[in-house]
Amino acid sequence: MTMAAVIQELAEDPRLIYRHTVAEYHRMIADGNVEKGSPYELLDGQIFHKIRAASGEDPTSVGTRHMTAVTRLGDLNPKFKKFGCHVRLQGPVTLPPYDEPEPDGAIVRGGSDDY
Repeated sequence: MTMAAVIQELAEDPRLIYRHTVAEYHRMIADGNVEKGSPYELLDGQIFHKIRAASGEDPTSVGTRHMTAVTRLGDLNPKFKKFGCHVRLQGPVTLPPYDEPEPDGAIVRGGSDDY
């Protein structure tokens, strides 16, 4: 079976893909199978490498446009405080059983000390 055929089969029947749980993902990090702090995130049970650089830039660096966007998200914090929430920047959001994305920004309830 060719790689294209395998990919097509998986796309047609997502039950064939093994999904890691958040607990398994954390165990993989603790065991050193996934480097702690490395640019990976768990989405629908799959471990994805995050690409933060602009096209043509060093893939291990954070691109200037990306950094500008994250800075602007942080600038929104004063607007959200009056609603009892804040913008949490580039941190994991655990959503069991199969997701732990690391969005550039997430609006969360409470203050930063609550987390």
